[in-house]
Amino acid sequence: MKKYGFTGVLYLPYNYIGQPGYLSVEEIKEMVNAGWEVGSHSISHPDLRELDETRLRAEIVDSRRKLEELLGVPVLTFAYPFGYVSDSARRYAREAGYIAAMGASGYTANQWRSSLYYLQRISIHGDEHVNTFIRFLPWQGPPESSPQTSNDTP
Repeated sequence: MKKYGFTGVLYLPYNYIGQPGYLSVEEIKEMVNAGWEVGSHSISHPDLRELDETRLRAEIVDSRRKLEELLGVPVLTFAYPFGYVSDSARRYAREAGYIAAMGASGYTANQWRSSLYYLQRISIHGDEHVNTFIRFLPWQGPPESSPQTSNDTP
């Protein structure tokens, strides 16, 4: 994404930071310094629908505090693991002070203030080629008019 001048949001499960195959604190801070936002993705990435109230609250509310303390940046949004949500999960997202929370149910333009705690989104995976990624971008015209070259590799 850096190659094309994009930034994004890192939705981080707190317990995964620094684990093999996941970002380190230093890598996250480098991305933040390059303009990326950090959002919470819980503490341990569970199915939130299966948790009791105490654990559910910890996964949503405490994950924000822990990320902010670890990284020294504001954490304003939450992404529900697997996109799974419940009324209690939405309530804790509001209680934690997040300004919005993300689901994973696809995307339509019909998103309103009333859906701030379950905004729709489409996941973009690291192995996607720019030619598949382009379908989400707002410019008009054929793919060859986009900011890419024909020699790009995923």
